[in-house]
Amino acid sequence: MTPLRPLAALLVAALLGALALAATGCGGDDTPTASASDVAKEIRQRLSPKLPQKTKDVTCTRALAGKVGQAENCVLTYESGTKVQVRVTVTSVTDGRIDFNMLVTRKL
Repeated sequence: MTPLRPLAALLVAALLGALALAATGCGGDDTPTASASDVAKEIRQRLSPKLPQKTKDVTCTRALAGKVGQAENCVLTYESGTKVQVRVTVTSVTDGRIDFNMLVTRKL
């Protein structure tokens, strides 16, 4: 695990207020979910402009369940090839809308 010290400036820039995604139901329960591709798209659109390097790709492997406190990790790859982990955490769910925070947590 790489220490966070080299990413201090990045972490400050990456901590954002809540972002929102319209969500769809999943299976038989009423818990809204945001697809992995929708979460990755939101990270790319909202977080990338605040980072010190241009983003090449964002990959999330699992859908985000609309439950407060639910978290997933995604990988953001800079054009330089450097990869960082982005932690997405649900802060609220209202009428199928999932609000969440994003934070770059560590270099991979």
